[in-house]
Parts: sequence; structure tokens; C-alpha cells
Amino acid sequence: MEIDVQITFDNEIVVIHDNNKKRVGNVNKTIRKSLLKDLKKVDVGLFKDISWKGKQIPTLREVLQTIPAKGKLLIEIKSGIEIIEPLSTLLKSTNVTDYQIEIISFNRKLLTGIKKILPQYKMLWLLNLDRYFTAWLVFSNTQKTINKVLSSKLDSVNVWAGKMLKRP
Repeated sequence: MEIDVQITFDNEIVVIHDNNKKRVGNVNKTIRKSLLKDLKKVDVGLFKDISWKGKQIPTLREVLQTIPAKGKLLIEIKSGIEIIEPLSTLLKSTNVTDYQIEIISFNRKLLTGIKKILPQYKMLWLLNLDRYFTAWLVFSNTQKTINKVLSSKLDSVNVWAGKMLKRP
């Protein structure tokens, strides 16, 4: 399973894709400027369907407690480097094993920082060539990308190029 996480004002890690609650909770306030107790008051299920009414934004701790013994969780970090310390503390305090968790992000420097503290976890750098292909062509090349992955001690790179590869 893959989830997206953000960090709150009080340094709690919550599972939500968007950096604000507008789309799923009809509240236009960013996650980073919100306290967890305030986020827990927001109904994020109703936007989907009445049968989901009353659902709250879960914390990463709550989600980690649901991983089956042989389950795997990919955690995509949508926050910046401010998440490194809380994430490290949280993962060290849970019963999940390093083979159950992989951390992914578009932010290579963030992944590098986490890898230094949590070397036992796999770190995968996400690249979206459909979105950033022009910049990638201008500022990089395949060997430079591989060198960045190796020098950062990351475990892999995930390159999405679906639209680009389908072009005639």
C-alpha cells in the first residue's frame, strides 16, 4: 500500500495527499499550519460519499498499527526536511520492521537526510519525466541521475514517463 504524509504545526505526521484540507474537508487551511487536534475535527469522508461521513485524517502512527506482519507500506513524503526528526522518532518507536517500510519522495535531499538517520529503510527517489522532462533534459542526463542516487546512498529511483513514452 502507498500513502502520502504531511507534517502538522505540532509536528505530528498525518496521512493526507493535499497540503491543505480544502478538497477533502472543505476547510482552506494548510496541514503545516494546523494542529493535530484541529485536523481530527475535520470530516474528510463526506466529500467522497455519505457512507464515509465522520472519517478523520489518520496519523501515520495509526496507519502503522494496521500493517499486517507480511505487509508492506510505501510512505510518500509530501513535506520538507522538518519531517525528518518526527519520522525518525516515530519509526524507531514502532514494531514495524525495516522490510515493511519504504520511503519515497520527489525531494532527493530529504531522502538523503532520512537515509543518514534511518539507513535500514529503503529510500526511493521519484522522478516524473512527464511533468519535468524539459528541465530534466536541460539540467541532467541518465548518468547524472544515477550518480545522484549513488552519492546520496539511495536505494532506487522511480521514473514515471507514461505520456512521454506513448508519444509517436
